[in-house]
Amino acid sequence: MLPGWMMPIEQLIDMLVTTPSPEAGRILAVLPPERFRPVVDGMKPDDLQRIIAGAKPADQAEIMVMLPWEAVPDILRSVSQDTAARMVSALPVKRALKVFSIMHATEVAMLLEAMPPDRRDPLLREMDPQHAAGFMALMYERRVARVFSRGSIHVTTPENGPDGVLMAEAFGRTILISARYLTGRDFTAEDLRHAEDLARRWRADGVLAVTNARLSRDAAEATQEAHRQGWPVDVVSWTDSGHDGMLLRALVALIR
Repeated sequence: MLPGWMMPIEQLIDMLVTTPSPEAGRILAVLPPERFRPVVDGMKPDDLQRIIAGAKPADQAEIMVMLPWEAVPDILRSVSQDTAARMVSALPVKRALKVFSIMHATEVAMLLEAMPPDRRDPLLREMDPQHAAGFMALMYERRVARVFSRGSIHVTTPENGPDGVLMAEAFGRTILISARYLTGRDFTAEDLRHAEDLARRWRADGVLAVTNARLSRDAAEATQEAHRQGWPVDVVSWTDSGHDGMLLRALVALIR
């Protein structure tokens, strides 16, 4: 059999499709560029995804660097989140950002969250600050939701609802959870009013605002005023698992 870099393209594709994925991935990873692109273009997407998914990590990294960047998102969607995060981690920063530019924001946030910090942080630094803040907010919302899931509290995302909004239901009551990731400022009374407006819009029985920021004085006063009026409202600063208990207790108190 002719080596992969000499075999006719159609014959090489047929061979790769019938070869176990680890071996096929190795062949694909060492093809010269002038052979790699015609082979990839000539393969069925399902076959290419299967080979890459089953390839060894080192070969996956080589293939991901050589693939046309616009083809990468479909490959990432075909594998587990951890595998996809590892694949993205192997890409140069600028190439990874080009891939992110054609992916849904939620998909990008999931990948960033699964990446090791030493690979995630350079990507966030190279992004437009507004985009980076948006992804940080989405990751924060996902982390908050997992706290409640670990506490056996059912949380959902309202259909067509805004980012950062979750709904918790228990004992016939619904509490709107507003997860607000803020940079460079405190959580203010205006932020609380926004959460209360959302709760009324979604007909919730109360509001739990969760933020990584400090609570401003006017926000604390607004919370106390809501209590005096009998409106179930609370604000919790949460940054990591060390505050999980406080967050869960705050929600339980509102549900009761």
